[in-house]
Formats: sequence, C-alpha cells, structure tokens
Amino acid sequence: MPSLPPKHYAVLGGGISGLTTAWYLMRGAPPETKITLIEAANKLGGWIQTTRVGEEQVLFEQGPRTLRPSGLSGLATLDMIIQLKLTSSFLGISSSHSASKKRYIYYPDKLNELPSSFFGALTSLFTLPVLKGIIPGLLREPFVPKRKLHDNDKDFDDESIHSFVSRRINSHIADNMISALIHGIYAGDVTKLSVRSTFPLLYYSERKYGSLLKAMLVKSNKKNNDNIIPISHQDQILQRTLVEQNKELLKSVQGISMYSFRDGVEELVSAIESELAASEKVEIIRGQAVKNLSFEDEIQTIQGKRIDGIDHVISTIPSFELKKILYHSKSPSLPHLDYNPAVTVAVVNLAYDRPKILPVIGFGYLIPQTTPNNLNYGLGVVFDSCAIPEQDPKAPTVTKLTVMMGGHYYDDNNIDMENMSDEEILSQAQNLVQSHLDITAAPIHALVRLQKNCIPQYYVGHYGRMKQLHEAIKSNERYAGKLSVTGASYWGVSVNDCVLNARKLVENLLSNDFKDKETMGGTRKIITGLERVEEEENISF
Repeated sequence: MPSLPPKHYAVLGGGISGLTTAWYLMRGAPPETKITLIEAANKLGGWIQTTRVGEEQVLFEQGPRTLRPSGLSGLATLDMIIQLKLTSSFLGISSSHSASKKRYIYYPDKLNELPSSFFGALTSLFTLPVLKGIIPGLLREPFVPKRKLHDNDKDFDDESIHSFVSRRINSHIADNMISALIHGIYAGDVTKLSVRSTFPLLYYSERKYGSLLKAMLVKSNKKNNDNIIPISHQDQILQRTLVEQNKELLKSVQGISMYSFRDGVEELVSAIESELAASEKVEIIRGQAVKNLSFEDEIQTIQGKRIDGIDHVISTIPSFELKKILYHSKSPSLPHLDYNPAVTVAVVNLAYDRPKILPVIGFGYLIPQTTPNNLNYGLGVVFDSCAIPEQDPKAPTVTKLTVMMGGHYYDDNNIDMENMSDEEILSQAQNLVQSHLDITAAPIHALVRLQKNCIPQYYVGHYGRMKQLHEAIKSNERYAGKLSVTGASYWGVSVNDCVLNARKLVENLLSNDFKDKETMGGTRKIITGLERVEEEENISF
C-alpha cells in the first residue's frame, strides 16, 4: 500500500475548541503532519480567563468557573485531564456540599431556595412563589397532546423553550424558573431559544414518549437501556472506551457534582498550550486575525502573514466571524453563519474582606426575566468562595462574588456598551448586590470584564439550519474536503461540549484522511464537523 502524503491542518481560533482540536490532531496524526493554530488575540483560551489579584492572590474567573463530570461530554473532558496529568490539581465539589445543594432564584423580590431533595420539594411546591402552579401543571402534563410536526418537516420541527414549557406545564414556570435557568446558561431570552438544540432531553421526551413524565418513568426503570436522546454509533463506542480506560477516575468522581483546579479553569488551557508548544508538529500564531482563506493552499492574516501549503481548514471561531472571512476572501457564501447572534455579558468579580457577608450559603442565584425593577440587567450572582475556598489559601476570610449582567437585555434595550466605562459597570454590580443581598461594604478587589459576543444564541430552527449548512459545505467544490467547523456556534456552548465535539471531529478527520481508499470502499467521506444531523436521519417522529 503506498504511503499517504502528509497533511497540513490550519486551526482557526485558540479558544478551548481550537486548542482541543489542535491537541487531538497532534496526538493522533502521523509524525510528518503539520498543524498551524492561528489566534487573533495574544492570549490563548478564549473565554476561559483566570486572574489572581492583590497580595492575597485572590482568584477571579471571568469565564467558566466549574466543570461537570457527567455525561459523555463530561467523560471526554475528564479523559483529557488525565492525559494532561492535571489530576493532582483537581478540586471536586461533592453533591452534598452546600454549593451543590443550595441554589436560589431571585423572584420577585427575595431569594427562593430551590429544593434539593424529595421532601424539600414537597414543601417548596406549596410555598415558593417561583414554583407556583407547578403541581397542577405536572398533573396535566401526561395528557397534553404531542405537538404536530412543523409543516411535516422534521428538520425544522422546533419551538422556543418558553413555548414548550408553557404548553406542557404552564407559563408561570416558563416565565420564572426556566427563564432564570436560561440566564445562567445562555444569558439568553427564553422566548427565542430553541428547545430542540438547547434542551434536547425535553424535546425528544415528547417526540419519543409523548410526555415528559412518561419519559422519566421509563428511564427510572434500570432494566431499560433505551436512550431518549439519539446516540450515534460513534458516541456509543467512545463512551464504552472512555469508561473502560478511566475506571479509577470515575470511581473517584462518584458523588462529585462539579470541579475546578487549584489555579482555576485556565489550568486546562495552560496544560494544552504547553503540550502544543513542545510538539514539532505544531506552530502557534498569536495576535494574527485571519483575513483571507483561498481554500487552495494559502491563508493570509490581517497583519500580512501568509501560511502556505494548507490542506484542510478547521474553523473554531464564531460562525459570524467565519462569514466575514469568506466574504473578504470572495469565497462562495455558506448559509446561516450569521443567523444566530451572540450576546455580550458584563462579568464583575468582587472580593470582600469579610467571611460572613452573605445572607445565605450556596452556589449563588439566578434572576428570571420577570423579576421587577431589574434596572441593572442582572442575570445572576455566583458565590465563588462558598464553592471552592481551596483556590484562595492566602485569603481565608475573603468572600468572593461574581455578578453577571446584560446578555440579551443589552440587545433588547439597545444598550451601547462601547461607551460604558468599567466604573459604570462596577457601580451597577454593586447596586445589584446591595439591593439583593444587602451588601453595602466596598470590595477590597474588583475586576470588570465585558465579554463581547461570548455566548451564541441557538434560535428556534437551529437544528434545521445546521443541516442545511452541513449539506452546503459537502456540496460546494470550494469547501468539500477542505473546510470543517466546530465550536460553540454549532453544537453546545459549554467547555465539555466544545471538548467532545472537537475530539469527534478530529477522530472523523484522521480516520478519513489517513486510510487508503481500498479500506474505505474507494471513496473518502467529506467531514464537515456537523455530522450530528446525519445521526437523526432514521428517527421516527
């Protein structure tokens, strides 16, 4: 069998998706492979940003602060952590910890503690304003008819999260509890986001069983191995492999609901970056934004740098940025790259030199869209020092909070963030914690970061648009076999989602690019990174 020619992959973007993509390429591709990672900023990691401040070296997270070990995506990240030898820095938070059990919603003018146990739920269902009406809603839910397919087109069968929950339970729960949850994950508007793409468990529970409660009962039967959400053959194999390879770690994380590292989530970024920098296969280009993609063999940056001999481009940058590059390159347009907006979130870290300044303990609280007088556009507040005090050994008496503001509110109200100073944003955050938590003291440390366009918004119909994008890449001679996409714009915004999707893309590319044609039946597949849409082709609705 003749040897296959070496490949040169260009990875656009140095956030967690780009880093993970380059890392798996480095580990899995033949020695002669070349990998060029191009990042517009001078620093890698994207929205994962950890900073220590002051003499006490207080740790502030301006992006993700904890990761979850659950599900296939959680397994994929844990496996990466083992390979990167980060387990010695691992800080787990048990399911019984107050940060795991005690979570709140601020509605309408006070903190409502969400139930964490069956008996707690029995009381809360009758006493919490935020859960008003949930009992009659749940009692009627099994009798609510399944929604008819949208125009008999299962690709675009979708509705907003608010519409789904209002229809199957009631609008009060959608307005309050669910909108608060969406603020915490997407900083988005519950009336606009796709239930199919953001909460597939809800969507497929109805499609498969006709009822959420029926789906829960079926899954509670341990003898039932049926999956509510479609799982591809690739995912099944990967899950079995990861479980088999990481038995000891999985035992150690049993009973852990979330985790971080001693020096914050950015430790993950630093570990990947170190391995990439040490590899002869990899070149990292920082501070260079891509301007042109020829899809022949060349990339040009805005600063004038040219990268030649490119065989395959993997874009992990936001999809709307990819659209701009294709436009400037005079390349054929691809559908829907700029359909979904991304919201901007103001992240304000506050540290107080008082150990018991909070009125409650727990992970923090979220703010629903219906909370009145939300003049500072609050989304939620995290009680950082409650969750992982081990990150601040030099500051045992310090209380840390992170206030998140803006998101869809900035867009809905046409707020001009370009002209708002850090001082104004800090003042808004302090006003919010004073109003909600009665904290009037001045912080000893504060850090303001405006995270522009940081969270993509999967609007209703997202799945169908991704299928059309998948087909467009496959059918266009300019892109077929030369362009793949992954990252938060497409199939999930969490760190775990980004890691898993990057890993699967690389596995597909390497198995495709480095097998001879005879082994593959005479043809090679076109890998777009959007293969998830093919997994649902044979599902009966």
